[in-house]
Amino acid sequence: MPELQPQAQGSVPVTNWYLKIDDGSIFGPVESTMLKGWAEQGRIAPGNQLSEDQNNWIIAENIPELEMVWTVELADGSPYGPMNLRALSDLIQDGVIQDSARLTNKITGESSYVQ
Repeated sequence: MPELQPQAQGSVPVTNWYLKIDDGSIFGPVESTMLKGWAEQGRIAPGNQLSEDQNNWIIAENIPELEMVWTVELADGSPYGPMNLRALSDLIQDGVIQDSARLTNKITGESSYVQ
């Protein structure tokens, strides 16, 4: 059995996460910083699930560090989200979101429009 090394003072423990997408595929483990990057890139969709142990799963938008708090109105008028605001640019480039789409923050209720 490998010997455990003491954690250095002031260091933050590394959390490894697994991502389960809608089709049941599982990706990971990845560190928290990479997971946040995936949210910013739109690679984590609303409803995807996350786990540290592959036994207990949490809906991705319930992890505050991912900042998945924005809902956007799609071109057909239906809502999409919540998602990380940084993922918005890819959806605009793909034509999924119109330039004048309404954005709403699910926590603060703040609304804005894509410009």
